[in-house]
Amino acid sequence: MNTANEHSKKLLEKYLEESAGNTEKIKFFILAWPRWVGKSKMVVDLAKHILWDFFYNDFLHIRDFSDKIGKEHELKVEYKDGNETTKSLQDSYNYTDLWTREINDRLGLSPAWTKKIVLIENIERMNKSAINAFLKTCEEPLKNRVILATSSNKSRILDTILSRAVVIPFFEYSSEELEQYCNEKWYFAGDNELKKLVCLMSVGKKWTVDLFFDKLSANEDLKNQFKNIISTLQNNPIGMQFKALVNINNAWLTEQFLDGLIAYYILNNQFDKAQNWLNIRKNIWTNVKNENLLFSGLI
Repeated sequence: MNTANEHSKKLLEKYLEESAGNTEKIKFFILAWPRWVGKSKMVVDLAKHILWDFFYNDFLHIRDFSDKIGKEHELKVEYKDGNETTKSLQDSYNYTDLWTREINDRLGLSPAWTKKIVLIENIERMNKSAINAFLKTCEEPLKNRVILATSSNKSRILDTILSRAVVIPFFEYSSEELEQYCNEKWYFAGDNELKKLVCLMSVGKKWTVDLFFDKLSANEDLKNQFKNIISTLQNNPIGMQFKALVNINNAWLTEQFLDGLIAYYILNNQFDKAQNWLNIRKNIWTNVKNENLLFSGLI
């Protein structure tokens, strides 16, 4: 059985490999996951795999040492050149303070190989002036740049940042564990196909399984449309597709559905379709009506 953390890593790896290899793809991601699950280590390991021998030149790690020094502060950067002014916080590393302009300048340098990756820990702790100076870089990274940020408290991230990023879900439970949860609750009894789809599209969250079950059980038409939604979006006229999406929206399932749909396409290597709905998902909190956003995703 795959652990939940392996599901998260698999999805992150697919995002990174696809976005890093295509200059037209979204390149700003936030890992809004719980503390102590190894977010930074996971990104560092994947960056080493992608960058190979060019890791130390093309990977910029903006670290947060708030816990180590006992206060919140400007984020620090790991740096291995002892010729610069540094602050030693661990015996094996040297560090230096960087302003946002310096981070942007370093991102502006051409990669030694094919791409540059920057990791920003706990982006919610960056002050407003730093965030404002970083917005343009987040929204339109240069060619062959990928920006990743971590956060243990998504509610503290400014909306201006969230609107520019793809938030990668954390799988608290694997699909197999969610299926076992459904069996224990007698969810979707007798409909194994629907149960598997719901567990896959719940991106590792039991409460999302509960929500899908409550909404789908209360509306037989909605349940049938949801069960066949992938086929509907691939094989039916746009009017029928839009009707199904409107019904999902009217049931207040839009965000959960889009998260699940994106994860479904990514995990099945259908990156163009995932990219299309990623663009729609980014605008879900804007003033545009959800129905209009969903329709734009179909045309």
